[in-house]
Amino acid sequence: MKRIALVTVLAVAVMFFSALTSEAGNWYATYPNVPGYNQDDSRVTDRFSWNGYTHLAITWNDTVYTASGIEMTPDGIPVVYYWADIYPSYYDLWYSYDSYYWYHYGTYVYY
Repeated sequence: MKRIALVTVLAVAVMFFSALTSEAGNWYATYPNVPGYNQDDSRVTDRFSWNGYTHLAITWNDTVYTASGIEMTPDGIPVVYYWADIYPSYYDLWYSYDSYYWYHYGTYVYY
């Protein structure tokens, strides 16, 4: 009986540690295709894959070619808001700390 319990505990520990070392830091979701709209995409990057403390949630609106993101603490408190206008050859990135005053982060060209 003790041997079965020990084997079970070891198996659970191995699965737990292998899950911690896997590429589980990014989660994607695609919304259903509604007639008249393109699909939108969402991505959540956990804190270990982002910067070690905060995590990032991004949603791409493929209908009007924009993207929005929120960087949050582990408690879910927003730290930085992001907005991008996406064009065929470049995109403009904006950021805000309070979602009221926005600052231009930069224009990035696709190569």
